[in-house]
Amino acid sequence: MQPVAVSRALLVGDAAGMVSPVTAGGIHTALKHGLAAGNAVADFLQGRADDPSDWFVQSYPKFRVKRLLRFLFDHFQSDLAFNLLLPTRSMRSAASIVYFHHKGVFDAARSNGHTFTLPPQRD
Repeated sequence: MQPVAVSRALLVGDAAGMVSPVTAGGIHTALKHGLAAGNAVADFLQGRADDPSDWFVQSYPKFRVKRLLRFLFDHFQSDLAFNLLLPTRSMRSAASIVYFHHKGVFDAARSNGHTFTLPPQRD
C-alpha cells in the first residue's frame, strides 16, 4: 500500500501491507510496528517528537524480495507443467479420486450395511 503515511496519519499492520492475507505471515512484524507507531504518535502528541509520518515509516520493512516474487508470479507464472501432466493416466486417476469420489451417506456399500433413501423430490 502506497503511501503508508501522510501528514498526521500512519497506516500500520495489515493496512500498511505487513500481513499476508493468504498465509497470515507478518503478524509479528505488524504487531511490533503497531506498538512502535503508537509510541511514536504518543511522543508526537506530547511534543517530544516530530510528526511520525515524516520519519517513522522509514523503519517499515520494504519486503523487496517478497514484492519481486509476487511480481514474477503475477506476470510469468505458467501452468505449462500442469497442463502437460493433465492428460496422463496418473493425473487423471488422482483427479478422479479427488473430484469424483463415491464416498457419501447414500453409498450402501460403504455405509455398514445400512441403506438410505432420498426424500421424494418436489416439482
